[in-house]
This record gives sequence, structure tokens and C-alpha cells, in this order.
Amino acid sequence: MSAHAQISQTLADPGVLAKFDTIASKYDTLRKRQEDPDSSSDEKATLGKDLARIEPTVTTYRQYRERQQEVAEIKTLMKECSAADAKENADMFNEELSRLNEELATLRTELLESLVPADISEQEVAILEVRSGTGGDEAALFADEMFRMYQRHATLAGFRFEVVSTSRGSEGTTAGGTSSSTSPKLKEGVATVTGEGVFRRFMFESGVHRVQRVPATESQGRIHTSTITVAVLAQPSKVQADIKESDLRVDVFRASGAGGQHVNTTESAVRITHYPTGIVVAIQDERSQHKNRAKAMNILRARVYEVEKSKVEKERRDTRSKLIGRGERSEKIRTYNFPKNRVTDHRINLSLYNLSLVMEGTGLAEFIDNLQARHYMDLLANLDEQMPSS
Repeated sequence: MSAHAQISQTLADPGVLAKFDTIASKYDTLRKRQEDPDSSSDEKATLGKDLARIEPTVTTYRQYRERQQEVAEIKTLMKECSAADAKENADMFNEELSRLNEELATLRTELLESLVPADISEQEVAILEVRSGTGGDEAALFADEMFRMYQRHATLAGFRFEVVSTSRGSEGTTAGGTSSSTSPKLKEGVATVTGEGVFRRFMFESGVHRVQRVPATESQGRIHTSTITVAVLAQPSKVQADIKESDLRVDVFRASGAGGQHVNTTESAVRITHYPTGIVVAIQDERSQHKNRAKAMNILRARVYEVEKSKVEKERRDTRSKLIGRGERSEKIRTYNFPKNRVTDHRINLSLYNLSLVMEGTGLAEFIDNLQARHYMDLLANLDEQMPSS
């Protein structure tokens, strides 16, 4: 059974529907408390936040149940009609059922999306970081291929892909895609991807990606295994990631190009160190020190936010036995086997024999769609977390 079929089946489960009913009932209770003149202003403010969080889910769920009821009524009417009437009105009944089923499919998607936390669903900028791992030059070559794959996929999906910086092999360091270095060996590539819903599409790519293939320099045809790491970070607002200036060390230096020679006579490159976490970000692609600092701060803010968010998520996972088996970022998530033209995502046990399409960016969507469906299943399995504490 496909993941999407499992979702439809789960949404029809009486136990899941009962949980949605409980959330809807809680919503009505909170609404009455908020409208109560005896409630304090602080209490009303807290209630307002809780109501705003669950209102999209409750509204969509009630519309979903109404359409389900309409479908049931039409089917009952069809059974109760005489054979002659049923035949005469068959087209009308089928047309109405088709319309309602289309509405149900739309509402089902909206209901699932309403369960996604706001810090994911509302994030329109993702920071993509691709780094070569074990495997030397072969890992760096694969990192470059993957970075280009994500660029093509983002473009096909209608997102804007902007290279922030790249660090390549012995030919030198590039930034912003403007350096003269032509090395296909990518040590690290950083880009921003912008568009509606971009983070919830790309977030499943975080983790260790393994490649198995025969390197061009391998004379005996032996298959080598290499790895790269991918990190997808949400770009937080300044409010979400409040970084104190006193926690920062800012160094400026002259930008360097291929072979390490200086390509700028002014100290425009910026390196920022965040003392509490030890995170270091260096940007040199702009001629303006001010612009380089702004870019570096955006990357730093995202990495610090990710560290803090990971701490909270780890604490939450430690108290939830239902999430046993979900891999941490350090675990291998996907294998690209070139000799067998196979790509396997180990989180959902899905193998596709279209490696070339995946590397072109078009075949990646099938993995993302299935991972997103699995994420929805996780959210449905933990509906209790949607319940306000007020």
C-alpha cells in the first residue's frame, strides 16, 4: 500500500477521527473561555494563541466531516431509490459524488498541512549545506554532483536557488559561484533556496548520503563507497535567533582566490565566531565587507537556531517511545548505487531504479513526496500533541 493510501485509510480510522473530535471540542471550550467577560486579559491572550494554532485544523476537519456526511447521504439515497429512479438519476448522483470526492481530496491535503508546525510550514527560506565526507576526491566529486542536483530540482519546483559560497579542491576556494576555480571537487557548498513551502520540501534531505560506484581513476573496476553530508536549515527571523553581539568575535581579512593568492586589496572578507556554540562562519564572495557580514550573520543565525531547536527536539524524542527508530542526522539516509542504477532511501525502505533522473533533479520528487507522506503519518500518530495545554 502506498503512503498516500495509508494516509486515506488512517484518516478513516475511528480512533483518529475521535482525536480530531476531541481537538474540535477543546477548541469550542477555549473559545467560550476567551469570550467570557470574567477572563483576564493575560488569560485571553494565552487562549488566543492556542486558538490560532488549532483553528485551521478544526475548521478544515469540520468541513471534511461535512463532505463525508454528504457522500454518505447520497449513497444512502441511491440505495433507497427504486431501480428505475436510480438508473434515471445515475449521472446526477455520480457527478455529485465525483465533485464531493475531489473536495475531500483537497480538504484531506489541507487538513494534513494544518498539522505541520508553523516553524516548518511558514518557512520560505531554507539554507542548504552540502559537504564532502569520507572517500577523499570521490566524495568531493559526488558532493558537487549533489549540489547541482539540488539546484536543478529547486529550479524545476519553482524555487529560487542562490549560491552563497563554495569551497573546492586544490584549485582554490570560490564564493557566490563567481571564482575562476573550475575544480569539480566540492568540499562545501552553501546556498539559499527561496519559495513558498520550501523548507518542508527540502528538510528531509538532511543527513548522510552514500554513493557506491567505480571511480574514473579505478583501473580494476572496483566499487568504492563514499559519503557526503547534507544539512537543510530554516532561516530564522532575528527574533527567533537572538544573538548577542557580546557573544561574537568578528574578524576581517582579504579575500583569497585560486592558489591562496589575495584577490582583493581591501579587507572585505568576514569571519564570525559564536562563542557559546563554537560555530564559525566565513564569507568572502562580496566586495563589500558590510554585505559579507550580513550574509555571514544569516548563516550563523540559522546554525545557532538549528542547534537550539535540536536540543528541544532531542528532549522531546527522549520522552516519546513512539519515535524509536527515527534516524538522527548522523545516520545514513540514502544510498546511490551507480552500477545498479538504484537509489534507496533507508528511512522509508524505498528503492527507485532511475538514478540518472534523480541526479538530474526530476526523480528526487518521488522520494520527497513519500517522505512527506511518512511525516504526515507521524503527525497523525501523535495527534495528542496538537491539544492545547490551556
